[in-house]
Amino acid sequence: MRLLTAGLLGAMALSTAGCYATKTLSLNDVNGLRPSLVWVTLADESTVLLEEPRLRDNQLGGFVNRRFRSLPAADVKSLRWRQPAQARTAVLFGATVFGMSAVAYVLSGPGTYVDPCTTASSECIPGEVPTP
Repeated sequence: MRLLTAGLLGAMALSTAGCYATKTLSLNDVNGLRPSLVWVTLADESTVLLEEPRLRDNQLGGFVNRRFRSLPAADVKSLRWRQPAQARTAVLFGATVFGMSAVAYVLSGPGTYVDPCTTASSECIPGEVPTP
């Protein structure tokens, strides 16, 4: 039972990392979806990690390295953000629980002892008391 509990706790710990999907975002979606982080690719092909982005008056504002920065919307080539992939995380969690349960089942086994001396096995040593 302890092995099963440890396995389930391990599976839960692994599944908390979860799966994420990176999606492209339009400037118009920034205020509606309110992502906490976006990767902004600018016209010069540089990429900026923007925290708490908001679109106001044709300016994309947010924090870069804890300092507020405002970017003209015309300079923004693309926006990408990470969002949790709930279906993938559920499949990962289910597969992990199933795998840990299978390992626990195999390791626990039936546990029946067979005396080698009663089965005419070559492992039997005459005169030795078998220990179960």
